[in-house]
Amino acid sequence: MNAEMQKFIIDCIMQARGDDLLRAKTEFERFSFEDMNKEYYQCGQTPQQILDEYQTHSDRCDEAIDAVRNL
Repeated sequence: MNAEMQKFIIDCIMQARGDDLLRAKTEFERFSFEDMNKEYYQCGQTPQQILDEYQTHSDRCDEAIDAVRNL
């Protein structure tokens, strides 16, 4: 794989990663422990569950980027 293709793939992963985690952290930073564990509006999840999912997605994107860099 050439450097140009590697950069393209990493850019695609970064776009897929998005900014959801950062936006959620900003939104929920003022929440108490109790608020973090109550359902968020009517979405069926707590803020903590939402953050955990976004963190998992972000971590997987990081792992994918590392894998591409190590090819």
